[in-house]
Amino acid sequence: MNAPYLTCALGSAAVFVLMDLLRVRAAGLPVKAWLLPLLCGGALCVLMARGCYLAAFAESQFARYGAAALLRLEPRELSIVGGGLGLSLGIWLGARWAGVRGAACLDAMAPAGLLLTAGLRAAECWQGSLGLGLLVTDEFTAFRRFPFAVANAYQEWYWSVFLLECLLALVTALVFLRRKAEPLPGLTFERAVFALCAPQILCENLRAVCMRWGFVRIEQVACAVIVLALLFRSCRKTAGLRSLWQRYWPCAAWLAGVGVIIVMEFGLDNKLPIPNPLCWLGIIAAIGLAFWLEHKAVRRRKAMPLGSPAHGAR
Repeated sequence: MNAPYLTCALGSAAVFVLMDLLRVRAAGLPVKAWLLPLLCGGALCVLMARGCYLAAFAESQFARYGAAALLRLEPRELSIVGGGLGLSLGIWLGARWAGVRGAACLDAMAPAGLLLTAGLRAAECWQGSLGLGLLVTDEFTAFRRFPFAVANAYQEWYWSVFLLECLLALVTALVFLRRKAEPLPGLTFERAVFALCAPQILCENLRAVCMRWGFVRIEQVACAVIVLALLFRSCRKTAGLRSLWQRYWPCAAWLAGVGVIIVMEFGLDNKLPIPNPLCWLGIIAAIGLAFWLEHKAVRRRKAMPLGSPAHGAR
């Protein structure tokens, strides 16, 4: 872990801590709703970022480093999805222990968490191939320049995927900072997570270095599952609808979208005769479908009467 990366990562963490405090106070929550959740969230963030990576590659990690594998914190050996889950779970648990609503603390934290993600993605600039895409081929010579690509010591240019991820997280953070708070507790957090995970399905596909088992990109699958879980949660809150299909059709539609993504992945891997431009368009269209489904599911959830399960987040 080199000094520039560490400086950028620690700076991003400092911004997160300060913004979380400001958001907690602006929400009218006590200081204990900031400190204890922050401590729990930070601890679980690191623990799960490393733990999820170890769970995926335990055999190779322990064979190479022995027991020291438990303490390694190299950026390329951490799971950002695992870290995000740990941070969220820790803040929720810390809020419960502090005697405040976990949903309120997660809502306050959401924009700060998006800025933290943007900063950590930007820090990948100092991690060699981490965060880079494939080699920029001759047909894209005009893009062999920063910020579209980054050159190595041999003046070979690679797509700067980390900057795209940073920009997406930053824009999402600005949107959530400017928009009004959602009327339902926990919904701001859920929508922020959704807006972060859905585009990451594409970004994971662009990254040359990622967590993978053969053909399967682990964090891409994790993002698709999180999107499904959030859709399911919004659909489950619409208990007033008559049939299962009326309630859960957005989940079924997203599973169809995942099927499209899988087919496009086979096309990109030259296992199906599908042109690459069409494959990328198919993946982007599926992600667009996810956002439309989320909009429909959340709008139905907001329309539920007061006192219904839609208003019962803890």
